Amino acid sequence: MQSPGSQSAIELASAIRTGALSARAVAEEVVQSLSSASTGSFNSSPSINAFALHTPEQARAAARRIDKAVAAGRDPGPLAGVPFAVKDLQALAGAPTGFGSLACADAGPERDSSVWVARLLAAGAVPVGKTTTAEFGLDSITATPANGVTRSPWDAARSPGGSSGGSAAVVAAGLVPFATATDSGGSLRTPASLCGLVGLLPAQALLPGEDGDSLNAAFPLVREVADAALLLDVLAEGACQPVLARLDEPLPAGVRIAWSPDLGYARCGRAVTDVVYEAYRVLVEDAALDEVDLAVGLPNPYPVFLVTHLAFLKEHLARRGVWPRKSRALAPLTRMALEAADGFTAADLAGARQERAGIADALRSVFEQVDVLATPMAVGEAWPADGPAPTEVDGVDISHVGSEPFALPANLAGLPAVSVPAGEGPNGLPVGIQLIGRPGGEGLLLRLARRLERARPWRHRYPFAAGATR
Repeated sequence: MQSPGSQSAIELASAIRTGALSARAVAEEVVQSLSSASTGSFNSSPSINAFALHTPEQARAAARRIDKAVAAGRDPGPLAGVPFAVKDLQALAGAPTGFGSLACADAGPERDSSVWVARLLAAGAVPVGKTTTAEFGLDSITATPANGVTRSPWDAARSPGGSSGGSAAVVAAGLVPFATATDSGGSLRTPASLCGLVGLLPAQALLPGEDGDSLNAAFPLVREVADAALLLDVLAEGACQPVLARLDEPLPAGVRIAWSPDLGYARCGRAVTDVVYEAYRVLVEDAALDEVDLAVGLPNPYPVFLVTHLAFLKEHLARRGVWPRKSRALAPLTRMALEAADGFTAADLAGARQERAGIADALRSVFEQVDVLATPMAVGEAWPADGPAPTEVDGVDISHVGSEPFALPANLAGLPAVSVPAGEGPNGLPVGIQLIGRPGGEGLLLRLARRLERARPWRHRYPFAAGATR
């Protein structure tokens, strides 16, 4: 029998809404699996070290409310009784937010949940814990002095990526159907690629990140495209056309797509690029897309991203009383990044704003000729669990473009994008294809992702599908 965490959100919610399963029994099974001290199961929570905090009493209380609603004939919500986890950069009422940092080790319980977590709770989802994250979301691995090293369920020596590595790991391990994530420069989509998940970056205008981060958007990581569509419908609350009901409808005629292996500045390992391009060809043919031969040549966005993101982070941590007051509690990478941000001048910030606008315009001009742009997602397969993230690919230095170069343009331009499993790299680990869309294109991206998911099924490949997970 499948464990609840390894089922889809749609499957679980349907069973609970009809009374075939009780939310309390589902929550209890997940809570017990997470609290087990055994490390014998390769994908167990202690093995991958992906939870910063378990919230069993909150899960039980939420599940009781769902069961009471079902028994009384009331609508328990579209996510009725579905267990989920919250990235530890986001607030869950009644639990502390640790931000993956020793600087927040004494944080008390939050009074309110973040807006997106609150919407999931209102839809009936059941919170089972907080997932590990890179400290303040700053790294491409999830390894911190506060929580230790988080590992991929595909290979314990590898990282699930960052900064949403804990969320990616628990979903890929089949511990929960979905977990929340955030993305300022690949923090959601890169872990999706490395862990074989579906990672949707909504446009910031639709589901913006909180605390004023202009680069950030928030969305859960999932294993199946239909779950992503359901969650988009829940979180958007009518701000866009419903997606789930139209997911399998025929695509509109004349959808134009282009492929770029490098965006003009980036680099992906040759063997991984071949896998991703093969998935691209399958998508073009299966969906009968109009392929456009387009040479994409964007400026390198990494320097602009660094100035923009680090300037925000410094201000954010200053407001929280972390920087510079608690600088000694920060990990070296975080401290070094904030010290660099201290040196930014007004001219640096103005220049970054101008360059960001130029990059956004250059990317948007691509969409005057196409509806969708396809690229590799990550520079390769998963890197070592304790880092470092890649600084070279096939012997070529990539330090000047960063370890997540394909992710950055969509954040800078505020455009939607999605990472979808493309296949396995040469080491048998997942790699993803990225599809970038126009403003308002989330629905089209998910419909294309659904076509690829059906043409190249992935669900059976997860480690837990072979019985590795309790």
